[in-house]
Amino acid sequence: MTAQAGSVTSPSSLAIQAERIHLRRHALSARRAISAADRKTAARQLAALFDRYRLLKPQLRIGLYLAMPSELDLSDVITRAQRRHCQLYVPHIVNNTRRQMRFVKLLSTSRLQRHRLGMPQLTDDNRQHIQTPKLDLVLVPTVAFDTQGHRLGMGAGFYDRHFAYLKHRRWQRPRLIGIAYSAQQATHIPTYAHDISLPRVLTERGMIDCRHAKI
Repeated sequence: MTAQAGSVTSPSSLAIQAERIHLRRHALSARRAISAADRKTAARQLAALFDRYRLLKPQLRIGLYLAMPSELDLSDVITRAQRRHCQLYVPHIVNNTRRQMRFVKLLSTSRLQRHRLGMPQLTDDNRQHIQTPKLDLVLVPTVAFDTQGHRLGMGAGFYDRHFAYLKHRRWQRPRLIGIAYSAQQATHIPTYAHDISLPRVLTERGMIDCRHAKI
């Protein structure tokens, strides 16, 4: 979610950048302000919504994130998905400079380490990866979002680069669903041309369908 390397920075892009920085700081502050008890409650509510919306059909191949501190935790979702024999994959950074990642298989025996950017990821001894278009669903960590599906991440741009191909294909696979606390919703997020949008966002309060939002 950052300006493309090597591009000319115009006054308008500088204004967009400044507003996005402000929105990201505000959303992160709102997320950190959520109490530990409320985070646990929200995680349970979120997991229940996966059943309500029938998102965890048996044998699905699902990409999801391993939560950093204060992120909406998916542990309960992971447990429910495993009970339904879904195949789970998590992001693994393969080139930090080029902002490249891939999805590797999460197993019950998987060991974790913390990447220097702060997120947990699998250790080097487990790199069973999948081609992204073969995933059925990806749960996208979201710092801030609006009802039009505009998203702010942490600012590194990994997800925008990884799913850039979806902007040019009518066949949308995998389906993307942003995951965030309801407190992280913004009125409007300014975007760059290379930003991906989210068809749906799921919070502890329910699903937000962004596909038919008025612009």
